[in-house]
Amino acid sequence: MEIIDGHRRYVAAGMVGLQDIPVNVFDSVEDAKFGIMLDTNVEREDITAAEEGIQFLQIADLRSWGIEDMMRHFGKSEDYINRRVRLVQEFPDVVTPVVERRINWSQASAIMKCPEQKYRAYMIEQADTHGASARTLTYM
Repeated sequence: MEIIDGHRRYVAAGMVGLQDIPVNVFDSVEDAKFGIMLDTNVEREDITAAEEGIQFLQIADLRSWGIEDMMRHFGKSEDYINRRVRLVQEFPDVVTPVVERRINWSQASAIMKCPEQKYRAYMIEQADTHGASARTLTYM
């Protein structure tokens, strides 16, 4: 077995006497490198829900991954992944303001509950221009 990333954490854990440490084990070096890239991209604090959804779709297509693979590699729930993918696939009108950080994930989630695109446009404007909260948008 070979450590691809986290050697210093491994040494530090040994120095303080830890017997068990969380690790990700991959079948191949290629999968390990890909896993490190995924972790780096997904764990960035500044990634939006829409960007995550786009990334989930791209990786599923590139690697032919199903939901179980995605959950295992990203450490996210099925609901977490599906909601972000749904945003990208079903609500292109909401994706842009999320990516541009004009509205947040809570606001986007509330807007996604509205089936009518013309009303969603109004809700996006209220959130973007007037700062309508997710709670206010839900009541709309």
